[in-house]
Amino acid sequence: VVVIIRGATSWERSQQQTTEQHSPYFLNLHHILLAEILAQGRKTLAVPVFAVSLAGALITQCQNYFRAGVLEVMGSGGAIFAVVIICVALGLLLYARTMKQRGVLS
Repeated sequence: VVVIIRGATSWERSQQQTTEQHSPYFLNLHHILLAEILAQGRKTLAVPVFAVSLAGALITQCQNYFRAGVLEVMGSGGAIFAVVIICVALGLLLYARTMKQRGVLS
């Protein structure tokens, strides 16, 4: 929910824009934390939560590159870091799925 305050100062508007830009990142961060807690508790619910986290990572990276223009600001290092984040999220999802198939997660 976005609320635009009439008469807001430029600082308040910039804070609102910053919050809107980083919302998917923080949502993704909370999902990955929840998935890790569920995996440590050996719960099968960790698998779909890891899947949501991977989707969130993909959405965040697409938003960063197509909307915010991070590539121009951070260069190739930023692109490499984004690929690493997505690879880690994918690896965690595959690992959780494998542990579910082996019966470790119940």
